[in-house]
Amino acid sequence: MRSLGNTEGVMVTSMTGKKARVNPAPAEVKFRLLVAEWAKKIGATPARVRFQLMAKKWASCSNSGQITFSTALFAKPRKFQEAVIVHELVHLLVPNHGKLFKSMFLSFIPGGDSFLNDKKQKAA
Repeated sequence: MRSLGNTEGVMVTSMTGKKARVNPAPAEVKFRLLVAEWAKKIGATPARVRFQLMAKKWASCSNSGQITFSTALFAKPRKFQEAVIVHELVHLLVPNHGKLFKSMFLSFIPGGDSFLNDKKQKAA
């Protein structure tokens, strides 16, 4: 089993702007399970899933199929986490934000486009 890193926790910012310490081990495990659940539903399997603190965005998807999620997502509501997860997984099937992407994304997360644009959900 690989090391999950810092056992003292990760500082993240909540929706209200308050700083909170989140133990990365259980949060990461829980998030990985959520990614796996959605990957199965969508039929898109990432080559690798990783986590790091990201200052300007919630996640990214590479051409090689690697998805990187911000550790700040651990402190966000589950619905928001799911919208970000689905957004990135759909990118494994559709690389741009065109009509096909939007249609697929919204078929899994109805109303998800407005949810992701919510001003309260700014990246850490």
